[in-house]
Amino acid sequence: MLTCAWADVPPVLIQVGGDEVLRPEAEALADALKAAGADCELQVWKGQMHVFQILNRVLPEAAAAMRDAGRFVRAVTAPATAEHPEAA
Repeated sequence: MLTCAWADVPPVLIQVGGDEVLRPEAEALADALKAAGADCELQVWKGQMHVFQILNRVLPEAAAAMRDAGRFVRAVTAPATAEHPEAA
C-alpha cells in the first residue's frame, strides 16, 4: 500500500497514540503521502493507546482528539472562499 501512486488523494488526518502498536505504520503512511505531495497531517498523541478516541467521554486527550478531527473535517469540507480557494 505504501508504494501506491498517491495521485489526487484528498487531505488526510492520521491520529495515532504514542503507545500505539501500529504507530510505525501510521508514520510510514504519513511519510508516503507527504512524499507524494499529499496534504497529510500526522498527530501522535503522547501516552495514548490504540483507538484511544473511543474514550472521548472520559479521557481529556481523547475528547481533544475528537474535537481536532472535527476541525479537520470542517476545514476540508468547507466551501471554497476567495480567502481559502484550496478548500474546494
